[in-house]
Amino acid sequence: MEDSINIVTDMAFEAVDADGSGQLDKIELGQVLKDVAKVMNINPPSDNDVTAVLQELDQDDDAEVSKDEFVHLILQVLRKMKESEEEFQRTYQPPQ
Repeated sequence: MEDSINIVTDMAFEAVDADGSGQLDKIELGQVLKDVAKVMNINPPSDNDVTAVLQELDQDDDAEVSKDEFVHLILQVLRKMKESEEEFQRTYQPPQ
């Protein structure tokens, strides 16, 4: 499972690291969060939301998110997607 998460994280990080710096700045992180919100059909994050996520993920206080720090975001998104799927199944599963 860990290998799969690493592959997903690497691919996702490279896709959103627009300038190829190996770090996500606030603008790149904001775009990721907006894209995820759209896919999950939830309201897009505000600028304050993006700042809060950046501060939460940025463990070395360099105002950017490294690939290692990005893993935490991917894990949170995957957990939320799993919770949403489980809720959907509970809500819409026909009685047997």
